[in-house]
Amino acid sequence: MGMPRWLLAGGWLSALALPTVVLAAASVADLPPPAAKGNPDASASAPSAPSAPSALTLPLPQYPAGSIRSVVQADQALRAARVATIAQEKAFAAHRQACYGKLVAEPCLRAAIEDNVRAEVRIRAVEVEARGFKRQQADREVRASREAQRAREAASAPGKQAETARTVAARKQQAERHAKSASDFDAAAPERAARAAREKRREQERAAARQRKDKDELARAAERRENARAHEAKVQEVLKRAKEKEARAEARARENAARGAGAGKS
Repeated sequence: MGMPRWLLAGGWLSALALPTVVLAAASVADLPPPAAKGNPDASASAPSAPSAPSALTLPLPQYPAGSIRSVVQADQALRAARVATIAQEKAFAAHRQACYGKLVAEPCLRAAIEDNVRAEVRIRAVEVEARGFKRQQADREVRASREAQRAREAASAPGKQAETARTVAARKQQAERHAKSASDFDAAAPERAARAAREKRREQERAAARQRKDKDELARAAERRENARAHEAKVQEVLKRAKEKEARAEARARENAARGAGAGKS
């Protein structure tokens, strides 16, 4: 019976695509490598394949369930799983390549695939254990943070309540003061109106007094101007009379002088 074409063409990928949970349930990681089936002389006649690291010899520390106790240990396990994955990929490729050199390659390839599945199951188990611990640790940290926050809020609640009460009381007092101020303002409205009316009357009286004063001042100014004109007229009259008197005196003096001169000649 010849080797199926899907296996020679890389059909082993279908086996690798099986869910890890199914593979783990089958406990294939604990099974020893199966014996080659088919022609018993095929293995003896074909050249031996180079030994590849199997799931049992994989360079990966054992991490049983619950063995990871810290994030540092989980990170170390994930790094070891990555290193083991790279090593297993190289070993699986070398194993398959060696199988192709056998006369009948199907038993060898089947053994290589099963051995690779065992290795991957073991690697995935370590990754699941490490990532599960990190998720649980993250959840614990979140819960611890929330509990601490709730504890802080509970501890600060009395102070906040007291502060809220003080704020409410202060706002109430302020509102009461504003209400009283508004009430007093409204109550004083008639007095303000009366005071404004009195002030308006006083202003009107002051304006009327200023108008009377201005009118009296204008009247007195006219009277003063008239008195000034009358006084000036009197002054001019007095000056005129004085000049006339002076002129008459000068005329009499000239007349007397002329008489005296005529008397002397006679």
